[in-house]
Amino acid sequence: MTRLPVVILGAGLTGLGAAYRLAERGGPECAVYEQHGYVGGHAASFRTPEGFTFDEGGHVLFSHYPYFDRVVERTLGPRRLTHRRESWIWIGGHWVRYPYQEHLFQLPPALAYECLCGLLEASADGRRRPANFREWIEASFGRGIARQFMLPYNEKVWAHPLEAMDYGWIGERVATIDLRQVLRRLIFREESQWGPNNVFSYPLEGGFGGLASAIAAALDPARFHLRRIAARVDVDRRIVAFRDGHEVGYEHLVSTLPLPLLLRLLDGRVPASVRDAGGRFLRNRLLAIGLGVRGECPSSRHWVYFPEPQYPFNRVTFLSNYSPLVVPGAGTYSLLVEIAFSPHRPLDRRAAIEDTVARLEDLGLLRRDRIVSLWAKGMSYAYPIPFLGRDALLREVHGFLEARGIYSRGRFGGWRYEVGNSDHSFMQGVEVVDRILAGRAEETYAAR
Repeated sequence: MTRLPVVILGAGLTGLGAAYRLAERGGPECAVYEQHGYVGGHAASFRTPEGFTFDEGGHVLFSHYPYFDRVVERTLGPRRLTHRRESWIWIGGHWVRYPYQEHLFQLPPALAYECLCGLLEASADGRRRPANFREWIEASFGRGIARQFMLPYNEKVWAHPLEAMDYGWIGERVATIDLRQVLRRLIFREESQWGPNNVFSYPLEGGFGGLASAIAAALDPARFHLRRIAARVDVDRRIVAFRDGHEVGYEHLVSTLPLPLLLRLLDGRVPASVRDAGGRFLRNRLLAIGLGVRGECPSSRHWVYFPEPQYPFNRVTFLSNYSPLVVPGAGTYSLLVEIAFSPHRPLDRRAAIEDTVARLEDLGLLRRDRIVSLWAKGMSYAYPIPFLGRDALLREVHGFLEARGIYSRGRFGGWRYEVGNSDHSFMQGVEVVDRILAGRAEETYAAR
């Protein structure tokens, strides 16, 4: 059995970040084990027989890190396109630019008035400390915006009761309220481009998965072991066993597996509180539906949010507006639809696909008889939910794991939605390697 200084489970962006940083630092020796026959994890893309490329969700490329920017420049270089975001909300039969609260002037007067009254009431309130995400929405946005958009959309996208969620993760994920700014935009009818992704990039070729493929191509292919599924992690002997019988020893293990899955694989002296913790981590699931259509794209928008219950989906992305090379040629376009679900919001896959096509046809976004490619993929892990008590549970679990040389990082390995973007995920891999090799403190996945 081989024993290595560093073993990486998962070749998604976090695993690639760790492998890239190890190679950049000149070692030590490592191996990356991936259950699929491709790299990228949830950032991978898939090509249909008809020549359409689809992602597992509405992924775009933007960054908070100069280091990540340099890696993208070295690996993708000019093979990417840059866009100024066109993000909208369809509500009450009206197009409203995102974020909702900064574009009240695009609403019918009665809805705008309800929103403004709610904002004024909320600003005059004493604002007791909210107990959960629902209360935070109502206290921050007022009853109008909460009723019209924030509550129905978040209930749809998280697919869990908002009372079960914390709100300390918000940061730049949700546009909060500046009442003076809201009034100014309402009076002067000014549009806003709030958010870190107001300008974003996208790989020219290969869908969003072109990013992971380009990073992997810069690394030694001998380090990658595809189609290897972890079956057991012996925390005492520091060994990972795989379903095919292969075993590898490690000094340090960087795991990007979903944290509940990793906890189920642990073998050895593991406290019951840690072993059973996986059942407490909440997540939603996602059905991604890709539609390749014959004709000209009916919109220049990039994506649209749908908070209303008559639409099964929460977001529709005009994917061919990201890159012309995700479709087989001129005269075709593609839509990517996301439907979140959970035991709280169950989903009939076949009915959801049929309902999606019907609703998109009603909206004038496609014609059924012009659909030439239909792709669908269900994901067991979509959003790691910031549930109440999450941070205390993470501290307990990480304390046990890291004392045994195991670092669980990434969107689902770290279970912090607020640092789950592509750049965050990649940098979690980079920073954990710097911690292992040089004792440098992590910044992206800092302790809370």
